[in-house]
Amino acid sequence: MAFISDVVGGKLEWKKNERMAISYPQLVGESGESKGYLLDASSGVLYRKEDGGRIRALSPTNIKLKEDYFGMTKIISTKVTEDADLVTVWQAYGEPMVNDDFYTLFVQKGKVLRQAKAHYWNFNANNIKLYNGKAVMNDGQTVRLIDANGSVKETWNMGKLSGRLKDSFAVEGMGEEFILARSNDEGFLMLFNLKAHQSFLVYELLQLAPEQLTGSGKMASSLSVRTKMTVNCASSYMIVKGNPKRLIMLCKRGLGAYQAPYITQYFTNIRIVHSLGHSFVHEVRKASLFILNALT
Repeated sequence: MAFISDVVGGKLEWKKNERMAISYPQLVGESGESKGYLLDASSGVLYRKEDGGRIRALSPTNIKLKEDYFGMTKIISTKVTEDADLVTVWQAYGEPMVNDDFYTLFVQKGKVLRQAKAHYWNFNANNIKLYNGKAVMNDGQTVRLIDANGSVKETWNMGKLSGRLKDSFAVEGMGEEFILARSNDEGFLMLFNLKAHQSFLVYELLQLAPEQLTGSGKMASSLSVRTKMTVNCASSYMIVKGNPKRLIMLCKRGLGAYQAPYITQYFTNIRIVHSLGHSFVHEVRKASLFILNALT
């Protein structure tokens, strides 16, 4: 019985007037993307299924899932190094599932070294997981870059940089001196210039008026196709810095494969911008006009 309990991740106990009892963790989140990681929904303990099917308890966490929505939990594991993973635990809850809690765990050799939690409401958050080989951990306000050994390499507070201390941001891209993040409150993409300690709305950089955007506030995700093409491709340009494969992947993911040729044709032939100053804005505007003309 002890062997069976060990294999399934249970706990063997002797009870009065009973010979023995096995209690089992309520494991959730298993899928192809979880890479074997599981979570005990009741205790928040992280588990992992090893080769052969044995389930091993790894480490306690600060995760507190909503009890009525255990089944709405998804786990995504992203490899950082050979012995370290960034594990994202995502739970949707509420009616009609408009709340999302994202817990990120930096796990090294089975031990949770760093944790963060971000909450979003009625919002499609798409946080990046890695940047330059480092894990990206975001609690909605503060972004941390975690080195291979679990140490915090850099930290930025998007709430303070933007003055939006009650907003929750999803980090969609990063560069040497900038962060691209989307506001939960408004749904708009923002550029954070880390060198100048400034933030900008991307549509304003592109000289687009708010009335050109279909919808507002939480409905900003329903931008017209042409406007989304302009804003997202300009953003992609900042992220990829002239990397065609990365650019094509971003365009296919966010805008549809049928639009990728327009973007690739232009962006693979323009020079790489090395700053976020006047030259950056000029190139983005020029790219925007090209894309809009191509789709006309």
